[in-house]
Amino acid sequence: MPTVAMSPAIGYLRVSTREQGRSGLGLAAQRSDIQTFGEREGLSVKSWYQDIQTGAGADALLLRPGLAAALKDARAARCPLIVSRLDRLSRNVHFITGLMEHKVHFIVAALPTLGLSSQQLGIRAEELCDVAIVLVQAGETPVRELRSYQTAYLLSGESPRAEI
Repeated sequence: MPTVAMSPAIGYLRVSTREQGRSGLGLAAQRSDIQTFGEREGLSVKSWYQDIQTGAGADALLLRPGLAAALKDARAARCPLIVSRLDRLSRNVHFITGLMEHKVHFIVAALPTLGLSSQQLGIRAEELCDVAIVLVQAGETPVRELRSYQTAYLLSGESPRAEI
């Protein structure tokens, strides 16, 4: 059986409090989610970075040296940065959209396509991310809400952008 070459990726983990960081539970779950996703998608995490810091605020790169290093490493290696959930990257809409505008290749393991390709949905991954960002900012759970959003779109056949 031929061996399939895995593409490199960078993993980033974040918890908000020192207590969460000491317990390791949040970090271990995130690492597991990213590894499972990577294996399924043909990505091998070559480096891991983490922070124990809030995800709120526009100064994420100043407050989170692990994120700054992860982004730098991903750019230098020309590979994606993978986070388990969007709120692990940031809870700040402007920060996330800034990454998107600067063409930073990041992947959210919990939101790759939610089981449907963007061709099936008729929308781009960036549009899913736009919706997820709004939900994260509002403190909602993006996976559950996006599944509802996608289901409504598939049933209606209307443009999902009309509802945003």
